[in-house]
Amino acid sequence: MQAHRGDDAPIVLQDVATLDNALDQVTEWLDLHAIAIFPLRAGGEFLGFIGADPKRRQHPFTERDLTLLTGIARQTATALSAAYARRRAEGRATISRP
Repeated sequence: MQAHRGDDAPIVLQDVATLDNALDQVTEWLDLHAIAIFPLRAGGEFLGFIGADPKRRQHPFTERDLTLLTGIARQTATALSAAYARRRAEGRATISRP
């Protein structure tokens, strides 16, 4: 597991087979008590996922929180899909130039 406490770097787990061991470390390091994971899908394609946690232990996710986060996930998926399509189109344009 790769993580740098105190910065905005992602926590990277290269092998999910080690998830059980790493999960305890991650939950302790981030002081997690709940998490919501949102799939990023666009055009029938799975692009990944994002997760969020309520930072206040006494206030779990509300329906309003989940609705907002679902909207953010959908917008993120749409933006990623458009970026991937643009990259593919640019790659084809580069290849087809004489």
